[in-house]
Amino acid sequence: MKRVVWLAMVGALAAGGLVPALWADDDLAQGKILVADRKLKDPSFERAVVYLITYDDQGAVGLILNRETDTPVTKILNGVREATSRKDFAFQGGPVEPSSIMALYRTVASTGGRQGTRQVGRDVVALLDEAALKRALAAGADATALRFYTGYAGWGPGQLENEVDVGAWTVLSGDSKTVFDTTPETLWDRLNRRKDERVARAAAPLHQDRSLTPAAQ
Repeated sequence: MKRVVWLAMVGALAAGGLVPALWADDDLAQGKILVADRKLKDPSFERAVVYLITYDDQGAVGLILNRETDTPVTKILNGVREATSRKDFAFQGGPVEPSSIMALYRTVASTGGRQGTRQVGRDVVALLDEAALKRALAAGADATALRFYTGYAGWGPGQLENEVDVGAWTVLSGDSKTVFDTTPETLWDRLNRRKDERVARAAAPLHQDRSLTPAAQ
């Protein structure tokens, strides 16, 4: 059996406890969504939508949600008997450690306390080892509730904050509907439209106030 290499960095962080998730937009936190700005042309992140798995003073780790590959999950999980019937494809999670594998699991019950898992969002769990994966597969999770990623996106202390400050990323609240979006190839476009609508709504009262201000004599 080909040995599955799991994401050791996140696995080590899981042992240290959870970072509390914040659910309001704009604040960086575990469980938030990063949407690449239209002007961001870094090939590693152009048009990327990233889900933050960890975020603390040591840096951040995330997975790109909208880069589905043509690599079958059965290939990256070669030898995992429970995965032999799967028809879905792996996602490119990011440019770092492309041989590593991690899975995200949608669940209504908190499983973050179980060995090999990390509760990332209210109903999204990261599976960090093969035993946790096998439990999810045995529960019958398909691609709408269990997705696989090779590699990850990583930032050192202060790096992601600087990128957000210069406008490279928009920070949005995360949820399982976005993480397991059924048409990931259009996710970036739709989230950018959502951002534009939010900006327009915020700007509307300002324009209205100006129109009511008497002209200077």
